Amino acid sequence: MHTPGNYPPNIINCLMHERGYTIQRAFDHTDEIVQSCIKQYQSAQVHLPNWGEQVDKIVQKYMEGIEDECRGNLEWRRVRASYEVSGYVLTRAQLRDRQIPR
Repeated sequence: MHTPGNYPPNIINCLMHERGYTIQRAFDHTDEIVQSCIKQYQSAQVHLPNWGEQVDKIVQKYMEGIEDECRGNLEWRRVRASYEVSGYVLTRAQLRDRQIPR
C-alpha cells in the first residue's frame, strides 16, 4: 500500500492529490480527457493528406498500429484484477458497474 504523498503516479491519483478532486470527479475528468483525445485523433485521421498509394499504405498501417495499442491498453486495464487509487482498491466489478467509492 502506498503512503500519503507516495501514491502511484497515475492520472486518477494526480487529479485527486494535485487538484483535490474526489475519486469520482477524477474518473469523470479522465474520461473527458480521453474522449477529447479520441475526437482529435479521429479528426486528424480524416484530414490526413495524400502522399501517394505507397506512402498512404504505410501511414494507414502505422495508424492501425496506434489504434491496436490503444485497444490493447484498454483491454488490459479492463481485465486486470484491480485498480489501486490512493488507498482504494477498485475491483473489476466496481469499475464495470461504476461503483466507485467516494
